[in-house]
Parts: sequence; C-alpha cells; structure tokens
Amino acid sequence: MQQRKLRPDLFEETLTRALHQLEGLAETEQQRWWDLLSYLYAIVYNAREPAEQAPLVEKVSASISPARQQEVSHVARTIAESLIEQGIKVEAVRARKEILLRQLRKKFGKVPARVVKRVEATTSLEQLVAWLDEFVEADKRDAMSLAKPD
Repeated sequence: MQQRKLRPDLFEETLTRALHQLEGLAETEQQRWWDLLSYLYAIVYNAREPAEQAPLVEKVSASISPARQQEVSHVARTIAESLIEQGIKVEAVRARKEILLRQLRKKFGKVPARVVKRVEATTSLEQLVAWLDEFVEADKRDAMSLAKPD
C-alpha cells in the first residue's frame, strides 16, 4: 500500500515482488492469498493511472495458477459489474441534477444559489426523483421542498 504511488516502473517491480511472495500462500493459506490478491487488484484499479492498469492486471493474472484462473476470473467480473453499477448510479444522479436545474430555470427563471448548491450537493437519486416529481406539480418555485430552507 505504501508503494502505490511509485513511478510506474518501480511500482511494477514492487508488484512483481509481492506476487512472488504470494505464490506460496495459494495452497497453505488460501483465504489470506485470496484477500491479498484481491487487494493487489484493488490497488491496480484504484491507485494507478488507467493507461497502466491493463498490463498490471495481466501481470497479476499471469501469476495465478491455471487451476485458480476461473475462480479469479469470476470474481474479477463481479468486481467489474459492481464498478459499472456504481458508474451507472453516478451518471443517473448527475443527469437528474442537470435535468432538474434546467427545468427549474425554464419554468421559474433564475434559480437561487442556495437551491443550486442544494441540488449539486445531493447524492441521493431518490431525493432528486422526489424533487423532479414535486417540480411537475409546483406552480411556483417556493412551493417545492427544495426551495425551503433546511
């Protein structure tokens, strides 16, 4: 973990050493091996630049015995599916914020800065959907719970 911000070449060397040390754990301490391997994948995906990730993932994958490849592949897909799901939710929140602010401006004109800040600070998809539903019913901005002080 301490080495995750190294220059690419030094990080790859460190990763290679870590993978070599993991080899012996695969049979004797399977759960620990699995946890550490998952951690190495996480570091590659979360601490390294996107351009570096594919070759580093390949290096980690190549260190795994053929007998364990299918299991690791399944978990990697599960992690990828989770990341995709998170990305979809983030995009849905971003899109609804944009739609809500655009519609408020079209219907009511200038939107107070505190309302804009409140919308932009929201990370709840459910809250944004509720405000969009209120918007449809509101005849003036002040009628919406979004416009009321916290």
